[in-house]
Amino acid sequence: MNAILDWNETYLQAVRLEGGAPGPIARAGAMLHIAMHDAIASIVRTHAPYLPGLTAVGTESPVAAAHRAAHLVLTALYPRQRELFDTALAELAVTPPAPSAARQADLAGQRIGAAAWDAKYAAGVDLWRPETAVQLAHLDGNGDTEADPLWTPLSTTYGGSRFSPPFPAYVSGHATFGAAHGRMMANHFGTDHKTFTLGTEEPFAPGVKRTYKSFSAAARENGISRVYLGVHYRWDAEMAYPAGVRLADHIAATLLTTV
Repeated sequence: MNAILDWNETYLQAVRLEGGAPGPIARAGAMLHIAMHDAIASIVRTHAPYLPGLTAVGTESPVAAAHRAAHLVLTALYPRQRELFDTALAELAVTPPAPSAARQADLAGQRIGAAAWDAKYAAGVDLWRPETAVQLAHLDGNGDTEADPLWTPLSTTYGGSRFSPPFPAYVSGHATFGAAHGRMMANHFGTDHKTFTLGTEEPFAPGVKRTYKSFSAAARENGISRVYLGVHYRWDAEMAYPAGVRLADHIAATLLTTV
């Protein structure tokens, strides 16, 4: 049994049931893992916490603390699924936490999301999505572009409409999150070069797996996938990648520190 992996799987199950946009989903994951990290760090004290304020005498069970922190965060984020979280906690024979316990926050997720969404709304670049741009190119004031009103992206139809996020394309939040994730993994392992295989949660691609030889390769492909999907331009991903990398390096250097 691994408390971190167990609660991460419970979180993924909650996301599958709840759904939601990429930003809130990533934020929820960050809140979950930061809470467990800080609950353990307050007892074991090998790493500095993300946020100060938790106190412990050092004799408490770090595993139980992680369970309680995870339960509190997920219950607050997904109150309609409390029964799922209570059941998970009961199976571990851990008493549910009091409401005042483990109030950890979403620092990493907020910063990554903020970096991407600041660029979308505060960088002076306001790009329409490819689906709109290609079909309505005759309205862009550029004589070198030609409209194709029948063009459609590769995104799978859900309920009769394609997936097209209702906010500016530049920069890609998906690529920013992926770049930060990949770089953080490289920082943790001390190398970018790790071979691993990933599956997908995409219901229209069951059983599909991809093998990568580095975290950066996976992050790059993650970003470019949005171009194939038809919701981003290549430069949306290319400009997002260094932003995610720099942010991950900053967090690793200033927050993921030993004591």
